[in-house]
Amino acid sequence: MDDFLNVTTAVDTQHEAFTILRSAVKKKLAASGQISTAVVTAAWWHNEKYCEGNEWVLLLKTTAGRRAELEKHLADVHPRGATAEVTIVPIDGSENYLNWIRRATDHQSRRRLP
Repeated sequence: MDDFLNVTTAVDTQHEAFTILRSAVKKKLAASGQISTAVVTAAWWHNEKYCEGNEWVLLLKTTAGRRAELEKHLADVHPRGATAEVTIVPIDGSENYLNWIRRATDHQSRRRLP
């Protein structure tokens, strides 16, 4: 059985979030994704410096079989590169939904949107 995953990351702008969402779905690395409708306020440590700012949260649905490719893609296109926040949580759901994720991320089917 396939393992299904929610992959989450955050970026500084809505444009960056949509660029990542579009590229991951068009490449079939994710079946779908959502961008939060509200900006979240975040605080974090970076290079021993305390930081605060607003972020757009992006949630992608994929399979364990596409995980490595999606992680590499995020490192390539994310403004923070390989140090970007990427969290991955297993998901379960209806059989029809999970089958859809499997079909939508099938790397054998290379059909892409323009």
